[in-house]
Amino acid sequence: MDFLDQSSADKEAKKTAFSLEEERARREALTQKQLEDEEELARRQQAEEADQQDNLLHSRVESELQRRQKSNLSRTTTGEDGAELHDAPEEIVRFDQTMVCRDTVTNAMLKFKAVSGRTVIVRRKDKVMKIVSPRVNPQQAQAPQLLLKDIYLPETAESRQQMQKYMEIVEADLEFSKENHDDNVVDLINYKIDHASLEDGSGQWTLSILSEFADRGSLDGMLSICGALSPAKVRTWTRDLINALVFFDKHGYIHPAVHAKNVMLFISPRRGVTVKLSDGYGTQLRELVETARDRPPSKADENPLWQAPELNPLDDTRTNKTCIWELGVVVMQMALGKGVMSMYTSPADVLEEAGFTTSAVALLEEMFRSSTRRRPTAFQLSSKKIFFEERDSIFRTKSLRTPGTPS
Repeated sequence: MDFLDQSSADKEAKKTAFSLEEERARREALTQKQLEDEEELARRQQAEEADQQDNLLHSRVESELQRRQKSNLSRTTTGEDGAELHDAPEEIVRFDQTMVCRDTVTNAMLKFKAVSGRTVIVRRKDKVMKIVSPRVNPQQAQAPQLLLKDIYLPETAESRQQMQKYMEIVEADLEFSKENHDDNVVDLINYKIDHASLEDGSGQWTLSILSEFADRGSLDGMLSICGALSPAKVRTWTRDLINALVFFDKHGYIHPAVHAKNVMLFISPRRGVTVKLSDGYGTQLRELVETARDRPPSKADENPLWQAPELNPLDDTRTNKTCIWELGVVVMQMALGKGVMSMYTSPADVLEEAGFTTSAVALLEEMFRSSTRRRPTAFQLSSKKIFFEERDSIFRTKSLRTPGTPS
C-alpha cells in the first residue's frame, strides 16, 4: 500500500507541476497578446493622426489657393472699367515627335503632337511659363494640364560659336531627361530648340520645355502657407527626395539647384500629396539662364554658413555632394518652417538647439559634413535608421524654438 500511495502522490505532483507550467505559459501568451494589441492600437492611432494632419494640411492649402484666386478675380473685376481687353487666341505649340499622356477620367493613353493654352503663370524677359493642355478632341477625351516653359537665351555675334557648343550640351541634358524617368522626378515630356538670327549678327535661342504640371504648387509655397510639416511627412518626403538624387547619381548627373521651389507637389490616388524634384536639366542650362536674367542672383546676399562650403567664391565647384547639403537645408525647412535660415545662424546651430531625435541628428550631421569626401552619397543616406523607425516624432520634446507659422 505504501508503494501505491507513493506512486499516486508522484503522479499527482507531476500533474500539478505540469498544470502550473501550462498556466504560466498561458499567462505569458496572454500578456504578449495584450502587448501586441496595444502596439497595434498605437500604430492605428498614429496612422489616423497622420491622416488627419494630412487632411488638415490639404484643406489649408486648398483654402489658401481658393482665397488667392478670389483675390485675383476681385482685383480684375474692380479695375475692369479702365482695363484693356486682352482676349488673345490660344497659341498652338507643335512638336516634331508624337507624345503620350493619360486621360484624366478613363486613364486611357492619348497621343498628341501639339499643346495650347493661355494661362501664363510666370512672365519675365528671359522666361515665360504657361499651363497648357494636349490638343485632343475634347468630346472624346479629357487631357491633363501640362507646363510649358519657354526660355529665351540671347546670343551676340562674338558668342555665337560658344553658344552653339553650350546648346549642344543643353540638348544632350534635355534628351537624357526626356528618355529617363523616375517616380520622384518631374517628367520632361518633350522639348524643342529654336534659333533666330538678327541682322546685326546677334541672335536668340528659344527652348520650349514641356513637363508635368504640379497641381499643388511647390514645397516653398506650401511652407509659406502651413509652416512646419508633420514629422511623418518630413520623413516620407525626405526619403522620396533622397531617392530622386539616387536616380541622378545612377546616371551620372548633378542636379543644378536643390531647393524648396524646385520641389513640386502632386496628388497621387494612392499616397495623397507626393513630392517630385524638378528642373534637373543639367548645370549648363542653369548657368545660361542665370546669365540671361536682368539681375542674376547673387550669392553675396546669402548667409555663407548655410551654403555648401564647396560653393565658396574661390572654389565654386558643384558636385552631387552639394545636392546632399542643399537637401539638408530643405529637410530643416520642412521640420522647422521656411524661416529656419533667418532664425538660426547655421545648420550646426539648428542641430544643437532644435531638439531633434538621435536618428534625425545622425541623418542631418551626415548631410552637413563640410568635407565633400566625408559627406555621404544619396544611396548611403537611403539606409539611415530614421527611415525605418515606427515612431512618428523626429523631436525629443514638443517645446521647440521654431519659426512662427504664417497666418
